Amino acid sequence: MLSRSIFFLCLSVSSALTVALTTALALSLTLILSLSGSPAMANPFPLVVLENEQRQSTTKSSESSFAQDPDHVARHKVKKGESLHKIMAKYYRGAGLDKKFLQLAIIKANRGAFVRNNPNFLYAGRVLRLPSINQIKGMVMQSGASGDAQNSGRSATDHIYFMGY
Repeated sequence: MLSRSIFFLCLSVSSALTVALTTALALSLTLILSLSGSPAMANPFPLVVLENEQRQSTTKSSESSFAQDPDHVARHKVKKGESLHKIMAKYYRGAGLDKKFLQLAIIKANRGAFVRNNPNFLYAGRVLRLPSINQIKGMVMQSGASGDAQNSGRSATDHIYFMGY
């Protein structure tokens, strides 16, 4: 019996076959790691499988700058009554990122903008740094490369793991 939770964050999954293949890959990888007694299983953080589908879209005008340019960054001054969900919808529309995954990346990039790192409580007047798609990928790769000794004492939401292409 596996006591490890597996979360799947799929970016723009377009078919049931892709979901089935992603699920099979993650389950087989988890089974292999658990049977081999790998030290990777000692890590208390969830395994996250991400898939980024390159889409062929003719309506580029409906997509945000983040969707069109993976190196685009922006800043946003938080107004009274504004939510992170509204900000994400405005800036990352069409980028193909999972909302929970994107929330974690924005919180990580703006530690002082949220009350106790809670995405539901923003400080009005703070300027959010909205990371580019490539910066978010860098956060993912950096989190996956850091050792368990550095990660002790942190919550699971501080870490974003990436497997895939």
